[in-house]
Amino acid sequence: MKVLFTICSNNYLAQALVLAASAKKFEPSWKFILGLVDAKADNIPYASFGFDVLEIAVIEPDVDKLAEKYSIVELNTCVKPTYASWFFDKLGATEVVYMDPDTCLFQPMTGLDDHFETADILLTPHVLTPVPLDGRSLGENLFLNYGLYNLGFLAMKRSGETDRFLGWWKERTYSSGHNKPAIGLYTDQLWINLVPVYFQRVALIRHPGYNMGPWNLHERTLLPPEGNFRLDSGVPLVFYHFSGFRPAKGGSAGQMLNSDEALYQMQHRGDLYPLYQAYKDKLMAADHPFYSSQPCHYAAFHDRLMARQEQLRQIAEREALPPFHKRCIRKIRRILHAQWNKISFHPAKKLSA
Repeated sequence: MKVLFTICSNNYLAQALVLAASAKKFEPSWKFILGLVDAKADNIPYASFGFDVLEIAVIEPDVDKLAEKYSIVELNTCVKPTYASWFFDKLGATEVVYMDPDTCLFQPMTGLDDHFETADILLTPHVLTPVPLDGRSLGENLFLNYGLYNLGFLAMKRSGETDRFLGWWKERTYSSGHNKPAIGLYTDQLWINLVPVYFQRVALIRHPGYNMGPWNLHERTLLPPEGNFRLDSGVPLVFYHFSGFRPAKGGSAGQMLNSDEALYQMQHRGDLYPLYQAYKDKLMAADHPFYSSQPCHYAAFHDRLMARQEQLRQIAEREALPPFHKRCIRKIRRILHAQWNKISFHPAKKLSA
């Protein structure tokens, strides 16, 4: 069995539905599974999706402990190795491919078979050529902070080396899967810099049609669409990563194309308009406004805990003050309260001419 899976919370289900439809069209032999890092909501018709929805609590009983320390983005990313291992161990998968929910296939991934003949772990670099120092492109230092490889895609073949990799990766994402680039941590992604060093049978996919996205636009341009999307080099666009795309801001082409990346003036990239417009139409057909407004169970859980911890911290700070300071604070509060009570509010009188 070959498994293609994605991971998201309820608010990203429209993107996952679009990815699933593209997988069904171009990779029908792969079993598509959604890893839901959320609690199922009564108002969402999961049974009608046409693919399996596997809640994180089913395969990770300690998910609440992870949610205590991780934001919702950190939580979604830290459980990737957990899901991949589960597909290998419980479903007996021979090959497992992860794709971010905001990716979309435009061609079959036929090149994977050739890569799997000599490798067990396949990665896609953010860029394949040097980034120009033009002040517009994303600088190479960005990849040194956030990772050389984009974890919107990861392909694995069942092997002892893959098992060893997933065990190593899970230890790190569970213990240090934070979004803190200043101290060398960026969720699940930055750890992957070490994979070609630590593990055998690792290959890089250098096909520019794999994982095209905002970070490599300096080196990749699309031809005018004539049926299928193709790059100007003539190779087909296999899948695109619509990272940072917000369809609600898509009133104009300039706003529509990757609104999160201010360094790119997307209105100057007319080759991307048809691609993004087609994707936006698919998101709208998948009821993006409805799904994007859904609350996330684990995000709310984490936020409540953080608020309570902050409250306890403030209480501890006040308790640590000397008695004199405490009396001063209480006196100031009494004065402010008394002054507030002296203020009276009256409805404005109607003025006559």
